[in-house]
Amino acid sequence: MTFTDAKTLIDWVVKSDYEVNDWENRFIESVLNQGGDLSKKQGLCLTSIYEKSAGGGMYENRERL
Repeated sequence: MTFTDAKTLIDWVVKSDYEVNDWENRFIESVLNQGGDLSKKQGLCLTSIYEKSAGGGMYENRERL
């Protein structure tokens, strides 16, 4: 994943109502400080965070209907 694509996903996560946990916050800061293209594993992790922020992931504290 290119840094530009990563930055776009991070911007969407930040603008969402999703509250990142401590680990996710540190990961995002690390990606931004890295400033370069992400490895495949980093890209998958960031995509997972984005999907959770967009409502498509699993939430530990989600209410059951």
